[in-house]
Amino acid sequence: MSQLNEKINKYEVEFLLQQQWYDPRLQYSNQSQYEYLNAIHHHSDIWLPDTYFIMHGDFKDPLIPVHFSLRIYRNGSVVYLMR
Repeated sequence: MSQLNEKINKYEVEFLLQQQWYDPRLQYSNQSQYEYLNAIHHHSDIWLPDTYFIMHGDFKDPLIPVHFSLRIYRNGSVVYLMR
């Protein structure tokens, strides 16, 4: 929480949201030493779930993730973390 204003009951909240799912189309058999692929450069190329937040009161635009991480594991598991 930041910018807490008790007089008008207004504050800002920043949080991390982690989502995980399985996509068999993304399975691969790379024999590298790494456990997962850092797929940050393929962010726009793969399916990502649509996440909606119901908000009350004023909020800042746009609600686009500032920082994010996208990992694809060999078995097709995907971990998406956004701030």
